[in-house]
Amino acid sequence: MVDTGTDAQATAHVKAAHRAVLEYRAVVYGLTSPNDSQPVRERTSGPVKVDVR
Repeated sequence: MVDTGTDAQATAHVKAAHRAVLEYRAVVYGLTSPNDSQPVRERTSGPVKVDVR
């Protein structure tokens, strides 16, 4: 049996080297087994712009 669910959290800390408007996108990859070496892209978010001052 494979566990499935909709509740997941991830946190990312990014440090920009200079001022700019940056775009980030989240990507969720799934594996079919613990030994799977070929992850499959499950979902991709839309881009989010961040103004770094």
